[in-house]
Amino acid sequence: MSIFACELDGKNADQDRWKLFAYSLAASAFGIDALWVVDPAGLLDTFSPHEPDKLELMQIDSLSEAVSLHDGPVVVVEESQHGGTPVERFEHPHNALYLFGSDLGAGIHMPGERVYIESGHALYGHQAALLVAADRHRRRKAANQ
Repeated sequence: MSIFACELDGKNADQDRWKLFAYSLAASAFGIDALWVVDPAGLLDTFSPHEPDKLELMQIDSLSEAVSLHDGPVVVVEESQHGGTPVERFEHPHNALYLFGSDLGAGIHMPGERVYIESGHALYGHQAALLVAADRHRRRKAANQ
């Protein structure tokens, strides 16, 4: 099972709803099986994903909890190079847990393989999730042809 784990900051409910929608859309559109969310405001209680039969949702207390619950490879997605691999050269592992912070510029201090996305501007986690999911999907599709 491939999983996206993300953080919502709980400071602005409208922004967090949009981020949750964007994460769930990227995940379900590109074949991610589950979305685990640090959700301090409890938005998951009333959230309905675009395609609920394609995406398992779970609330978690922290990204550390996600790492402890997952027994496969962990991929930490960052905005800029911190000794990692650029997403365009990254080999996406099967059954990976992809970690996204509420703001990729803040960095995630977790164990796992580092992947970064080079951009000319700051990226939010939900933006990076779409880029990572699309890259993963494109590579898997090409491998199956």
